[in-house]
Amino acid sequence: MKYLVFCLLAVLVVFCKSEKRDVKSDREYLNYDYFNHNYLYLTEDYSINIPSEMFDSKLNELKIPSCRINTYYDSLLVVMKLEFEDKHYARCGALRMGYSWERLAYHLWLTVDESKEFARRFDISHPYLFKKFIIDSQNPEIDMFLDNLKNKIVVEYPDVKFVDLTRTKFLDQSMRLNPNRIKDLQDIKKRTEPKNVGEGCGKPNCCQN
Repeated sequence: MKYLVFCLLAVLVVFCKSEKRDVKSDREYLNYDYFNHNYLYLTEDYSINIPSEMFDSKLNELKIPSCRINTYYDSLLVVMKLEFEDKHYARCGALRMGYSWERLAYHLWLTVDESKEFARRFDISHPYLFKKFIIDSQNPEIDMFLDNLKNKIVVEYPDVKFVDLTRTKFLDQSMRLNPNRIKDLQDIKKRTEPKNVGEGCGKPNCCQN
């Protein structure tokens, strides 16, 4: 009986280790270098270059209506699903390749042009790579910039605290607090609000009747 219990425990330990290896393996897409991948349908500057028939065929396969493809990221995600068989690689690649200068500018409290100029000083041409450089860098200029950014945020929000924040979390917080981002979101909300609310659409089955 003791021998049987020992065997069962041994099998359980092996199974758990195998599960951990599988989880680690499943998350390898996070460490993949998407910027040095040999893409079939992206140019050197990551512009999309794919025959429309092939793109439309993939849309049909994914059952995505063409009306839902409105932005570069929307198209990029479809292309990535052609480039990578694994859905995790496709989505992660699209998120990183599709990270925009506008989004970086929200993180850094700069304009888009200022963000690009800042990145050029370090010979970096893609906003995601520059954000990653900022997070990992020990460059004194980057340290000084982040210290100044904290001061700028505190002037706007005196009660905000930056205790024990990693650079990643700090940049996330700085983006959430960015006044320009807040204003832009409010403007988008106003533009997308239904017009003539309360008057109905005039149809017999109008939801407001």
